[in-house]
This record gives sequence, C-alpha cells and structure tokens, in this order.
Amino acid sequence: MSPLKKFNPDQHADNIVVEVMFMGPDDNEYRCVGVIVRENDEMIRVCFTARDDEVADHLDIKNEDILLIKQVETQRISHFE
Repeated sequence: MSPLKKFNPDQHADNIVVEVMFMGPDDNEYRCVGVIVRENDEMIRVCFTARDDEVADHLDIKNEDILLIKQVETQRISHFE
C-alpha cells in the first residue's frame, strides 16, 4: 500500500484537481496539473483534456514515481483571456 494520500475520485461528485511532481522513465522530474480519475495501489490516472464527455489525454503515473501530490483548490484557478 502506498504511503500517499488517497483522493478516492470515485467517491466524489466533483472533479479533484491535483498537481503531481514525478520521476519520468528518463530520470527527469516532471510536473503536471489535471483531474485525478483513477487511483489504486499501483498507480494514479490524471486526465488533462476531454472532448464530447470522453477523456482525450491522460497520464498513468506509478505511485513509486510520485515525488509530490497535492490537491489544487479549484476556486483559486483563474480564467485568462
């Protein structure tokens, strides 16, 4: 079992936006922001884009590669024009 905080996306009506810092297969650190849609003992799935109610882009991240994960407060997200 991973020591990471569990977000349990299946138990929430609202999207859970997370920021994740992780190690890539090339040993570089990466950071992404997206909606967590799946979580289990081995990995999380973070989605970035949806079209016609279907996920278009996602990233599966192994729990062992996650350096930091935190929930983003959606009320702090701004819209820029």
